Amino acid sequence: MALRNNFWIHSLALFLFLAGTGCEEEYIPDTVEGPSKLVVEGYVEAGDQPMPAYVILTRSRSFFQQLNPGDLENSYVHDALVQVSYDGITATLPEICLNDLDTTLRKVVAREFGFDPDSLEINICVYVDLNGQVVGQFGKQYALHVEAEGKILEAITTIPELVPLDSFRFEPTPGMPIDSLAQLIATISDPSDETNYYRQFIRINSGIYDPGFASVSDDALFNGKTLDFRINSPQHTPDDNPEIFGLFHRGDTISIKWTNIDADHFKFWNTFESSRNSGGPFSSYVRVSSNIQGGLGVWGGYAVAYYDAIVPEK
Repeated sequence: MALRNNFWIHSLALFLFLAGTGCEEEYIPDTVEGPSKLVVEGYVEAGDQPMPAYVILTRSRSFFQQLNPGDLENSYVHDALVQVSYDGITATLPEICLNDLDTTLRKVVAREFGFDPDSLEINICVYVDLNGQVVGQFGKQYALHVEAEGKILEAITTIPELVPLDSFRFEPTPGMPIDSLAQLIATISDPSDETNYYRQFIRINSGIYDPGFASVSDDALFNGKTLDFRINSPQHTPDDNPEIFGLFHRGDTISIKWTNIDADHFKFWNTFESSRNSGGPFSSYVRVSSNIQGGLGVWGGYAVAYYDAIVPEK
């Protein structure tokens, strides 16, 4: 996951007690300075190259509080009891912090957890299944139990069955051709027996797996059908040029991390991305959904498949 997503989750977006400003009179909501809550961001994966189960545990902050790297580093919650249970197995996840590792291993671990190791300014700490006790399997439930600072947090997630991509291809840019760029078109055959939820990440060259700005979807409009759809590049375009938004540079190496998630996991990311992308004085307030009892955030399962390709030269 990209660094900017973790930054917002742990520090701002999960404490969205605010309202917009009106044209005639400023409105200050009563809940601007609400109490701090514990925030969970944790995942368990099954499928291709699964990541070990891990949990990032932080404290929320008021939306209007000032924030600097020191504040963000101090938001991490240490010495918690973090356990994952499934099939009669309970695994306790130990805490590791990047500053405890040597430089080489620190960069490897940071990149695996979706952080840019060259831009880290804080000591990121993660509760992680180092011993491989938590084995991600399609169709199974995984329960999370956290005890920290006198509070108990619990959540359950399911790793759904994987619905893989049928194929993908690169095509010329729409509209006026741009020789140096291409668009990515994927094909999927969606099963009709249940609602399916999808999330995608893209890595370009040696970067991190970045979900971009609209990473989740359900099959409400194509349940049981075969669909061609465009996958956008997560990279920012110069001056946010809409004509080249989402296009890939020819010659780049890309990797698609394609995942299925359950309904609660989808609701979290769908509302989170809506709240993040709805800036401006006339935008609607969006409450971010959570499946964490006793706190905020998400405990989510991923069914994962990876696809690699080089964007062809024209």
